[in-house]
Order: sequence, then structure tokens, then C-alpha cells
Amino acid sequence: MNGLKEALTVAKVIGTDLSAIQPKWVPPNCRFEIDDAESEWGYERNSFDFIHNRNFICSIRDWPRLIAQTYRYGDTTTFRLEAYICYL
Repeated sequence: MNGLKEALTVAKVIGTDLSAIQPKWVPPNCRFEIDDAESEWGYERNSFDFIHNRNFICSIRDWPRLIAQTYRYGDTTTFRLEAYICYL
């Protein structure tokens, strides 16, 4: 999310994590929520234009379910999924 929230100041940016490790200051268009990506999401379907995940390779138990859920919540006309995997 670094850079995205600053570049798209009209966008609403939501960051999620299992723990409260987020910075104390964020731009006004950004907020963080404690959430588990593998749980059912509490957002309206087709409500996201862009979903980004990073470093999930060792933490996801059911990849097909996560990808299907990601596409359910992405707006079908504008949606883009982006994933980064870092290897140690």
C-alpha cells in the first residue's frame, strides 16, 4: 500500500492484518482493520477496484477459496488483483 494511498488521494484505501502493527499516522483516505483474509469478508460484493496482497505464501491454507473470495469482492468492471510473493 505504500505509495498507493498517497498517489490516489480520492481513493478509499483499507488495509487489513491479523494484528495491530500499523503505523500511528496514515493519510485521511486510509484506514486499517484487524481481519483475517481467510475468514468471510464483511464488505459488499463487487466493492473493490484493486486488491493487493503481499507475503501470503506461507500463511494461506486454502488458496482456491481466497482467490474465489477475492474475485467475489472485486468490481467486475474495473477489478485488478495484484499479489507479491517474497522468498527468503
